[in-house]
Parts: sequence; structure tokens; C-alpha cells
Amino acid sequence: MERPFDIDYGPPSVYNFIFLGDVSDNVSYAPIFAAGHGISAAVIAFAGPFLGNGLLYFLLYAVVPWLSARSSAVLPFIYWLSLMCAANVWSYVPIRAITTHADIALIAQGLGTSCWALFPVLMLLSGFITWHFFVRMFPKFQGVVAAKSSADAITLIAFTAFWYFSFFGGDGIGGSYGLVSQLLSITSRYFLFPLCVAYLSVRYLPLLTVGNKKAGSADEVP
Repeated sequence: MERPFDIDYGPPSVYNFIFLGDVSDNVSYAPIFAAGHGISAAVIAFAGPFLGNGLLYFLLYAVVPWLSARSSAVLPFIYWLSLMCAANVWSYVPIRAITTHADIALIAQGLGTSCWALFPVLMLLSGFITWHFFVRMFPKFQGVVAAKSSADAITLIAFTAFWYFSFFGGDGIGGSYGLVSQLLSITSRYFLFPLCVAYLSVRYLPLLTVGNKKAGSADEVP
């Protein structure tokens, strides 16, 4: 981009305002590649998904103990922001990694390799973030965000799985990123989404129910 923070926010439409679908980093990669600065182009393309989202996710996770000791009011915001960061990495890798354009293809071009060769390395990063979110981040927040209510917990689980694997995981479902991306999006939306709901429900709902029963028994003691 010509100036720092010179982001192209797209048209002022309702769709773009809600989903930010037409927002672009406004970076002109062609002159960078033409000047022989492929590594620089790769670093720029890498920064969006893995620094702007991946690094921010871990920073949010790091401040959770500090925030928990001071105020719980901001914790739900931190949770949903962390989900957006982690799931956005998922939307890049694996969903839009095997394609001929966009950020991952630019990283591969800048490094002088193919998307297929780059995929295993980036998938390790994305897979670790996904594992960390559901095994480390989600347990920290499910009691706070769900307010120790089974109904709220079910809603939290459903929305978490939907936004992660259906909304962010469905970016390639229209086919604009190629067949592989489309198949990965279909898998994420129609297989991983319900599988995630089942996993979180089996893992956390019984614990929450037991906790509610114990709390109820304690309240009944005169």
C-alpha cells in the first residue's frame, strides 16, 4: 500500500459492513515481485493471517489471567475476538491454502515454492491454533461466558462451532478459490461443524450439569 493503514474497506453496503467481505489490504504485489523482492512479498502476505490473527490470538490468551483477576465484564468480548482470530487463520489454512491466488499463493510465490509444498508447514501452525482454542481457550471461558447455565452453554457451543467451522470455514464454498478449497469448505461446514458441536457437548455439558446440581444442593441447605 502507498501509505500505512491505507486499507481498502470496500463499498458502504450492509453486507460489507456486517461481514467485511470486500475489505482488502490494498497491497500491490506485482511491483514487489517485479523488483525481485519475493521474500518481502511473502512476509507481507504472511502478516495478515499469522501475525494479525494468529499472534493476536495468543496475546489475547496471555492477558486472560490478568483480566480475570480484575474484571469479568470484558471476558466475553475477549472470547469472541479470540475466536475470530483463530477461526480466521483456519479460513486461510487449510480452507484457502491450495489455490492460485490470495495470500497463501502469494507466500508460496514469494518463497519460490508451491502451495502444496507450503501446506504442511502452515497447516501445523493453523492446526495448533485450532487445537489450542478448543482445548485451552474454550475451557477458560465456557463457565464465564455461559454463566453456568446449561442452556447458555448449549448456545455457546453451537455458536462457537458455527462461527469457527461454518462461517469462517465456508469461505471457499462458492468455488472461487478452486476445487480443493471448495471441498475443504464443504468438509468444514457440513462435517467438522456438527462434529465440533458433538465433541464440545460430550466434553463440557456433563461437567456443567454436575456443577449446577452441586450449586443447587448447596442452595437448598438451610
